[in-house]
Amino acid sequence: MKITGLHHVAYAVENYKRVKRFWRQLGFTFLQNQAKTEDEAEAVFWIGQVQIQLHPTVSCPLAAVWRENHTRDDLYQICLEVENLDDVIDHLHRAGIRTPEPEETCQGRQFYLDKSYTGEYYLGFMELNQMLKNKQIPEQQMTIARMFGLTGLTPE
Repeated sequence: MKITGLHHVAYAVENYKRVKRFWRQLGFTFLQNQAKTEDEAEAVFWIGQVQIQLHPTVSCPLAAVWRENHTRDDLYQICLEVENLDDVIDHLHRAGIRTPEPEETCQGRQFYLDKSYTGEYYLGFMELNQMLKNKQIPEQQMTIARMFGLTGLTPE
């Protein structure tokens, strides 16, 4: 099992507009799925090689479930980038850790272990799809933007 880095951290947020405005004011590159309204869409910001994702509890089921048991917006998900997701699954199964079926996302295949293994937070593992592997962050950002129907990214 080879972990290649931290892919993203995600925050479950109730007041999505306020939190998003804060990150915009800091000048981060911003990407939002344009297929959804602003109140429903996941927002992605980059810090160097790592993404910060804001998950509105109104539209992200995993964030909503987490938030039901917590009184504040907070980090609820950490996702590690891995070279090969099947190797991770095999490694975890050999250690006696059950894994959910991986799901396909616009960025690649991923799954999350729940708090029965990790404490309060979900721990994810992501294998980037071929369009994103071995690309620098600006190239990844533009590729993801095109997946969301955008022609480009602008710092907000």
